[in-house]
Amino acid sequence: MAQKKVPLFKKDVIELSAVKLFRAEDEFVVGKHSIRWMNDDFKKIIASVITESNIEKVVLVTLKLARPATTKEIAKSIGKSGAISLAHLSGLLDSQIQSFLVIVLVKGKVWAVYACWFAGYGWSVDAGPVDDPNPWGDESQVLSRKSTRNLVRQ
Repeated sequence: MAQKKVPLFKKDVIELSAVKLFRAEDEFVVGKHSIRWMNDDFKKIIASVITESNIEKVVLVTLKLARPATTKEIAKSIGKSGAISLAHLSGLLDSQIQSFLVIVLVKGKVWAVYACWFAGYGWSVDAGPVDDPNPWGDESQVLSRKSTRNLVRQ
């Protein structure tokens, strides 16, 4: 009898609800969604006066990098279609307890957001441009829209 082949990578799916109205300046504040710290770029660019409306329900896939990769390489692989809304980023902060990287679109520009979870403390949230040359380690968790190409090969 043939043994069942076990996949090399694990992927999980996260569903996030539709959002009628989202105001970043009201949601991305220290103390809300267990946020304990935000870097200056996140405060200026992501948590500034940005409003999103009529955001549809989304299904995200969680992937683990199979090898180190730069943010630029990750963003290119995900593409703009894999970017998530700020409203859904807020939802992720409420539902996750594991650090993750996402790509977001803000006023047409692609940004990387890294949320690092510290048990007993909360979230440390950083934003930066995608051309940051520092690589992310293998096994880093990346979240993107389900319809995008996978960052890992199966």
